[in-house]
Amino acid sequence: NFSRGDTVAILSPEGREIARGLVAYDAADAVRIAGLKTAEIETVLGYEARSAMIHRDDLVVSHAGGDISGG
Repeated sequence: NFSRGDTVAILSPEGREIARGLVAYDAADAVRIAGLKTAEIETVLGYEARSAMIHRDDLVVSHAGGDISGG
């Protein structure tokens, strides 16, 4: 579970952390808007929508799919 503004880990299909980012929506809203166009999100949620779950300005990609903690 996560809330809007939380930092989340993005995992590869193999389960390795490949990035971290700040989410624009909480987990429940993410389920509600999955697959919708940006213009449709505002109608569903009742507030102005961001175009991405994690905007590139809020994303840090780890080096070569490794551990971003430095370990």
